[in-house]
Amino acid sequence: MKIRPFILIIFTLFTAVTYMSRRVIAQDEANTCMDCHLELDGELSEPALKFSGDVHNIEGLSCAGCHGGDPAAEDAELAMSEARGFRGTPSALDIPRFCGTCHSDPAFIRNYNPTLATDQLDKYWTSHHGQLNKRGDRKAAECVSCHGVHDIRGAGDPRSSVYAKNVPQTCANCHADKEYMASYKIPHDQYEKFRTSIHGEALLLRNDAGAPACNDCHGNHAAMPPGVSSIGRV
Repeated sequence: MKIRPFILIIFTLFTAVTYMSRRVIAQDEANTCMDCHLELDGELSEPALKFSGDVHNIEGLSCAGCHGGDPAAEDAELAMSEARGFRGTPSALDIPRFCGTCHSDPAFIRNYNPTLATDQLDKYWTSHHGQLNKRGDRKAAECVSCHGVHDIRGAGDPRSSVYAKNVPQTCANCHADKEYMASYKIPHDQYEKFRTSIHGEALLLRNDAGAPACNDCHGNHAAMPPGVSSIGRV
């Protein structure tokens, strides 16, 4: 019976060593994407400057993990050639499937975070945002609209755009923009109303992370407007 704790310790150490080894190997690999972009100016250097703190980089994934290409090639044209699998920057309409390539693959995600759900894309297609995206609406929120890009943080990181206290402002980036929301003919004062509500004061003023934010009522990836039966029972 005393062997079990020992086995558990060995397994934990093995997992930790494997995880750290993967990160060290990934960080030691050549990455001409970063080398080149760090030498550029303005918006072309911004992705590389941000990426050091991105959760994907921390987990050992490189630029090529999303954009494809060959980060080991010293020639820029070769590194970004279709022959080397370069995909470039996806359009707004393609981003959900783009992110879903990895995030909908349980076997792949298990290597990095076994607790991370892999049904986000399926849920997104059922949401109002996803339905608008399918109809070709480039303004509809997709993954990077909420999570950001190149400096994506885990939901538990206070710097994350989807950290509990930051969720209202993240939603407000679109929903409080009168011009942006004009074509949808819906109110744009939700954030101001929430901010002065009992929930808003608890979350934003008293830093009560347990207080409801937008997603607690409307949902996350499967967000829907008020009126559907599930919201009516909240």
